[in-house]
Amino acid sequence: MMHMRYARRDEQLDPNQGPYEIDPAPLLGYWINTNTATTGIARVLISRDRDGVSISIWPADVPNAAAQSLARCDAVYASGPSATAAMALSACYEDESMDTTLEANLSLGLLVIATRHTFKNDERRSNYFSREFFHYTGETAIA
Repeated sequence: MMHMRYARRDEQLDPNQGPYEIDPAPLLGYWINTNTATTGIARVLISRDRDGVSISIWPADVPNAAAQSLARCDAVYASGPSATAAMALSACYEDESMDTTLEANLSLGLLVIATRHTFKNDERRSNYFSREFFHYTGETAIA
């Protein structure tokens, strides 16, 4: 493993402090796509239970149905090494035909979700990337 010789001053931590627990509260709740004509994700719910943080996805083609995907978040991230408020997360989910990697971050009050979709054994469809923007509905998730 290669070690960095230089680090920004704000990334140099006191070795007697930490590790810091990241509070996912800023990410929790219902988020709606800002593009009402989206063909991708219509809305998401980010929730927390005793096992961690998860994200539920409603695709635009079936917005009133139950969530089509539910994924446990792989990681929740803060904005710096000593920060404690969550500002990003990552998750992966799959179905019979596709693997999806999702990364989301807060930016200027919006939740930006980037997804990478990789198809399984389907030579007629191209793998693709998408990025969509979501606004908070004001509804929190009940755990």
